[in-house]
Amino acid sequence: LQKRYNTSSLSFLGGSDLLIRNNKWYVTGVSSYTQVQEALYAFDYKCDTIFTRPYGDTAYYHYGSAIKVHQKNKLAMICLTDSTCGLGHPGYYKPFIRILDTIGASLSIKVFLSTNKYRSLVSADTTHDKGYIAAGVEQINASNPLGNPYIIKIDSNLNQKWVTYLSNASASYYVGLVTLKNGKYLVSHNKVDSVVGSNYFGKIMLTKLDTNGTIMWQKT
Repeated sequence: LQKRYNTSSLSFLGGSDLLIRNNKWYVTGVSSYTQVQEALYAFDYKCDTIFTRPYGDTAYYHYGSAIKVHQKNKLAMICLTDSTCGLGHPGYYKPFIRILDTIGASLSIKVFLSTNKYRSLVSADTTHDKGYIAAGVEQINASNPLGNPYIIKIDSNLNQKWVTYLSNASASYYVGLVTLKNGKYLVSHNKVDSVVGSNYFGKIMLTKLDTNGTIMWQKT
């Protein structure tokens, strides 16, 4: 079964993350009209649209990176936002979590890591204590795609517990993670060894963290 979706007024980009919950398919993404906003799409098992919801002030850039279950009958959407508005959006990016109900209504927002650096947040997983583990890359500025991959642990009340940095020579994107059965975490990312013009050369890396965020080993 395959279906194609479009809308007359907005440009929608989907596929950042997928959650199956109570016979619904929730997909995160981005909507774009005059500005960029994070979006949530819900489909039934026949791939028919239940709802499409954009979020965020249109004066800012917003991106939806991941969607997870948050306690009973709530969803947690892990997102990224530009911290300042203005032409060209010269401000810094920071991650946040938006809590939603199952019909997509926004209930609350919690912002993390708001110091003046560009911070992406591209993947997330739930943890054994019903919190979240999320991964992204911290850049000094948007013009330099090299950055420092980081992992952030968030408890069930959306409080930051710890942050671990993995490397200071990684390309901007492509950080994934998973919670293991024993409660530890496995992270996949890359390590850039050399730059020739606009080309980046390096290795795939795996990093294992314990439940406190301490690096147990790294392999390339």
